[in-house]
Amino acid sequence: MAARTNGGIRRIIHKTIEEILDNPLNEEVYGLFLQVKDSPRHIAIKTENLFNEVFYICSRFSEDSKPEEHLADYAQEIESDLGWHYASELVMVIAYVFLGNGKRRPQKIQRIMEAIKRQYWNVYYWHVFCEREYLNSKKPHEKVKLLSLHDLAKMNDKAIIIQVQQAEINVNCPGNQIIQQQKNDYNKKANSNGK
Repeated sequence: MAARTNGGIRRIIHKTIEEILDNPLNEEVYGLFLQVKDSPRHIAIKTENLFNEVFYICSRFSEDSKPEEHLADYAQEIESDLGWHYASELVMVIAYVFLGNGKRRPQKIQRIMEAIKRQYWNVYYWHVFCEREYLNSKKPHEKVKLLSLHDLAKMNDKAIIIQVQQAEINVNCPGNQIIQQQKNDYNKKANSNGK
């Protein structure tokens, strides 16, 4: 992978997979990458190239005084570097994770993170890689876990809040007819198995 110097010429920066995985956060992100490597589409980017591109784009963000204004340019550069149309989605989401890992975030980093979130929150990779942001949250209703309707029916006493844009939906609300039907079906099945 390469990084631009002030003159616009690229210099080669390349970490091997061993060097990349010598960091707990990188190792965690690598594990998540393995989960999505073949879903929903096969990712043909070599792991080393992907991580090196993420490191490169993060360094570009730090060199840019207003990176949030050039997000589309960075996305185009990522696609050009890696050769796949989905590459920018994947790199930007992983870059968001890396940028958010620091204890102190300067305003510039906050701005680029907000821009990335606005642009990429709805892509498939966002939920896989950024779920850890919500799992580490202090508010219990913000924790994210995929549950089936059957699982939801078993959780009578827990508040399950789903946020859709600005609206919060309480799944266990008495007016939620789908969940109420699932609870009835679950209770009937539990009662018939218990007899």
